Amino acid sequence: MRLYWNIHAPGEDSGGSMKNPSPDDVMDRLDGMERHAGVVGLDDPATLSNLQVRGERQTCLLTLGCEEEGDYDVKTPYCATTAPDMIPVLGDLYDARTLTADFGFVRAIFRLFLAGERNPDGMV
Repeated sequence: MRLYWNIHAPGEDSGGSMKNPSPDDVMDRLDGMERHAGVVGLDDPATLSNLQVRGERQTCLLTLGCEEEGDYDVKTPYCATTAPDMIPVLGDLYDARTLTADFGFVRAIFRLFLAGERNPDGMV
């Protein structure tokens, strides 16, 4: 497993990567991203899967990519009751129905990924 991050804090950016991170290492990077803006992700070469969160202004895009039956499938949370609108996150536009402001949910999905779960509830 590999952790990578790029966090944009006022006056100071930080980024890097780390092999075999502890859950605390991951949560520390998520803390920094939640307070500021940036990207935090996990790559699992053993299962050809990747979990990434991109966010700013308390708005996050959470994506889970997995190899499934020879295809690479990317999942995001989806809220059908949210109005379809395009929202900027780190300079790119995303459908508002695929964004979340619930950072507790983001943390929970990262914990599940660290525990080996590759198809958590809430990701479609």
